[in-house]
Amino acid sequence: MMAQSRIVVSTSYCCQLLICEAREDDIPAIKKIFRANKRYLGFTTWPILSSSIAKSELQVAIFCEHIVGFIRWHRRRDGWSTVYELCVDESYRGRGVGRMLMQVIGTGPAKLKCHTANPAIKFYDLLGFGTKGRVVTKGGIKLSFLTRNKNRLPVPER
Repeated sequence: MMAQSRIVVSTSYCCQLLICEAREDDIPAIKKIFRANKRYLGFTTWPILSSSIAKSELQVAIFCEHIVGFIRWHRRRDGWSTVYELCVDESYRGRGVGRMLMQVIGTGPAKLKCHTANPAIKFYDLLGFGTKGRVVTKGGIKLSFLTRNKNRLPVPER
């Protein structure tokens, strides 16, 4: 198995923020972030995360050797990207980690579902996503469908 590289994206004091492909040994930390945000993310299983790792469709944000966020996504043959989950640990929000994770999917067309009450909808709006519809699941959860049709780079941090 080829070693995966971990790429430095940003540096702050003595720690570096890395965005890199997730590894199997990252799953417990990813699941911990899932559990802390289950109201908006629901749940996931080890096999789902492991499958995404095998397809290089799960990236993590690492700061000071700790996983502080992740994105699980898929690029379709027609060029559209689907974001299944994006989450940043609450204590690291507002620092550009989510924007850096979203850069993984590129600037092309993308879609995602988001809990209607999730404050992250404002974040997605800043990245060029717009609400295209809403649905209520069998369990009564209200979801918004968001899409980004135009090629648009994430708004740089100021």
